[in-house]
Amino acid sequence: MILASGDLSTRGLDGWALGWADSVRFAELDPLGHVNNVAYLSWYEALRARHLMHCGLTAFRPEDPQFVVVALDATYKAEMKLHDDYVVTTRCGKLGNTSFTMEYACFRGEAEMAGGTATVVMVRGGRPERLNEEQRAALGGATG
Repeated sequence: MILASGDLSTRGLDGWALGWADSVRFAELDPLGHVNNVAYLSWYEALRARHLMHCGLTAFRPEDPQFVVVALDATYKAEMKLHDDYVVTTRCGKLGNTSFTMEYACFRGEAEMAGGTATVVMVRGGRPERLNEEQRAALGGATG
């Protein structure tokens, strides 16, 4: 289930632009019964795409700009297991000329279980393209 910032606030998760509520599935576990690293990155990627659509930056049509992830990291704080309910959140962090960072967190209740960032470059025709003022406003991140 997709959650807007107001929905996240009612769950005690203030300051996030968009979220996704779900439960851990068996296929997302590693052999030790913990959520696999790849699952977190997959959750972040799916939410990044929804966030870009939610901001009106793309509908992923051929004529739309591409948003290329050039760096990605994840930090694990506590284990998650089968059937744990969670909310993955995202927001835009730093805005550059042609790039921006996406910040992520994964919560079980109000406890942060994992986090991460992605550096994303807007590309058109195989070349980086400057973010215009409308795009920057839609992303709502801090300039820098």
